Amino acid sequence: MLKQTERVCLTLLLSASLLGGCKKKKKGPEEVSMPDPGGASADVVSTDVGNGLAMPTGLAPTSMKFDKVYVLDDNTAVITGTNATLAVALRTTDRGRNWTALRADASGWRSWTVGDKGATVLASGERKKIRPRAGTLAPVISARLWFAPPNKSLVAPIDWFPDENELKGAEIKSGFATPALLSSNETSTVVDLKRSQWLIWGRPAGQEPVKPLALRPLLKGTKAVNAPYGRPAQLLTVGRGSVAVRPWPKPGDTLAQATPIAGLPATPATLKELSGGPSCEFGAYSFQRVGPKTAPFVVGVSAKRSFAFKLPTGAKKQIGCGAGAVVAEVFDAKKKEPQLLRCTFDGKCVTPASHPFEIWPEAHQRDIKMVATKQGIVAVMTAKAGTRWGVYLATSTDGGQTFDLPRVVGQGQSDRGFFEVGALIGFPNRTMLLLAANVTGSSRRKWYLLSSDDGGATWGVP
Repeated sequence: MLKQTERVCLTLLLSASLLGGCKKKKKGPEEVSMPDPGGASADVVSTDVGNGLAMPTGLAPTSMKFDKVYVLDDNTAVITGTNATLAVALRTTDRGRNWTALRADASGWRSWTVGDKGATVLASGERKKIRPRAGTLAPVISARLWFAPPNKSLVAPIDWFPDENELKGAEIKSGFATPALLSSNETSTVVDLKRSQWLIWGRPAGQEPVKPLALRPLLKGTKAVNAPYGRPAQLLTVGRGSVAVRPWPKPGDTLAQATPIAGLPATPATLKELSGGPSCEFGAYSFQRVGPKTAPFVVGVSAKRSFAFKLPTGAKKQIGCGAGAVVAEVFDAKKKEPQLLRCTFDGKCVTPASHPFEIWPEAHQRDIKMVATKQGIVAVMTAKAGTRWGVYLATSTDGGQTFDLPRVVGQGQSDRGFFEVGALIGFPNRTMLLLAANVTGSSRRKWYLLSSDDGGATWGVP
């Protein structure tokens, strides 16, 4: 990020009409060049809703696909993603003003986990070389681990499983093999061996390994979900008519009594969906949407409270979350448009009187990212049809009852120079948009950050 004096200079340049601004003093900051509307310089991106600040070059290539945002508290967030050969986690501890990166060259499957205090672990390995059934993934047959304590870099990776002396032939049959992070130097997961499940732990090199634990006699007719939920990590089990949750055990712990999650059906499909890992993370909670379109549910899990409630019929897989609420996308069959519903943790969903976006009439691809804010909802839609592209912003500041008219972040008719949304980050009191754009006058692309402290009404540099 820019130094504080440079940030002040840039902010003045953005808020003024460039008539005054910050004069260059001896040893002072250089004047920041402002791009044309819809363009980007090495320092700034100019969008129709406000200006964003460039992230430092080298943190993450713009080929990254960010798939998960962990908002841990008012100031701390981690964004994780991968490209063809690289796994990257971006971390901030000051509400997005400054960022650092954790990077690892890792092939095969890659899965990040973030703990309650910001410790991070990356797992990566190989899947069985078979052709899986449609809609499924091949089983995971090997894994390595990279640990990163809070505010520190990744340490050298260690081989995790299989161990030729313990559980030879073990695999993870479903999901993304997301490990549970129990501390900054200890992780765990559930592996399958024939018809049995085993709990294994992993530690950095030089620490004493831990023997695996057979779960079959302890779980008594239920099956463990091989993905953690909540911070600290919770272990979910499915069977005997219910989905239940208990603290994820550390080595030597006695398996705690599980607490059923009221109202959540327990089916083989539920086990499979939960094993895919949470789709949204906020504070102590992890969230996932499960069930068919005819009977969808939201599951929320934390160490202190877990719940489930039914969503309206047709709610899509992708959800957003935030302080005290989740956001679900439901397609309005009459108007042929998506609708966004804000649902509080007690299952009360608000159906807004207006739609968030105007949908293109021609066939197109679109993606909607959304977060629940204290004021209501912020959502960003990316649409693309051939060379035509558009990025649009929707906001509700009355608890999700209505949406303001959608605003254009940027749009055009070109296969170069378009904006691409990387992530939408919903802090308790700030929303941030991570955006990739071409630097004007070159083919180089960079990441830029815009922030809003008023529920999405206004946007500017962090």
